Amino acid sequence: NVRATTLNNTVTITPVAPTGTGCAGLCSGGDAQVDVTAIQNGIKLTNRPIRFDVFQGDFRFVTPGTNVLVTSILLNTDENGVARARITATVTAPTQVAILTTTDTVSGLVRRTNFVINQVISGVGILSILPSGPVTFTGSKGAVGQPGNCPVGGIVDHYIYGGTPPYSVVSPLPQYLSVFPSVVTTNGGSYRVTENSCGSGTLIVTDAQNRALESPSVIGVVGPAGDAPPAVIPATITITPTALAVGCGQTGTVSVSGSGTFTATVSTAGVPPGAFVVTPTAGLIPGTISFTRNTSVPPAAPVTSPTTIVVNVAGATVVPVTVTVPATCP
Repeated sequence: NVRATTLNNTVTITPVAPTGTGCAGLCSGGDAQVDVTAIQNGIKLTNRPIRFDVFQGDFRFVTPGTNVLVTSILLNTDENGVARARITATVTAPTQVAILTTTDTVSGLVRRTNFVINQVISGVGILSILPSGPVTFTGSKGAVGQPGNCPVGGIVDHYIYGGTPPYSVVSPLPQYLSVFPSVVTTNGGSYRVTENSCGSGTLIVTDAQNRALESPSVIGVVGPAGDAPPAVIPATITITPTALAVGCGQTGTVSVSGSGTFTATVSTAGVPPGAFVVTPTAGLIPGTISFTRNTSVPPAAPVTSPTTIVVNVAGATVVPVTVTVPATCP
């Protein structure tokens, strides 16, 4: 008996899931979509039961809704006459030619389709790590007037999924990122990363099939700088007047205003002790300073005139006061 075919001559296999770096087509651990169109005399057949079977190769069909992996599955065509199945290659599949069969259960027509499964070494798309994004730790704030500190002791747990356990975990810079344990024995197991400085680093996770995946970055950033030291407000001083004449036995006075403390000293050389009296020689501002020409100083010890009295505020500001006095007294 010769029957009209109910299946067109094309069975399409399209990779739809992660395929790994450098993978062409369907790769170990990856998924693909299989489309079969049922047509008879140019008419698309809807709700037509099509059976998909594994004839040869390391792949399985994914049951819709439950994701259970099976070697045979029965699916009906849709309104466009297309029956669509999802296949997944096992993560341990070596490079091979695989064969699937599609059977029109009404007519009994069977079609075999060959395709290639490629083995991949890269874990990209097969292995996954959570959290999937970078984790950042910030150091503590610096002391007053000092830069911030690098973080030390930040901890994050990474969870590994996919591939084939056990997984080895290696830190290229263990002095910066330390890891424990270095071997994770179960799918979904975890390792702990401890960050010890400023900078950015990753770890390398490798499964039992030598598929390697770089972990998300762990970043340490310097903390904020310490607060600026309090501003030093300089003491201020104003002296009135800054020049005066004082006779023998007389006293002249100036007023000191502003803030802080002051010291007053005679700066002109050649002034004998007691010939010129400054009272007080230190004190709080505001205040007054008196200058007296002592009459008991003998003529043999003349006083240079004029004499300069230097007033310092907290050892910083210098204000000279010029005092004109008799060279000798009485």
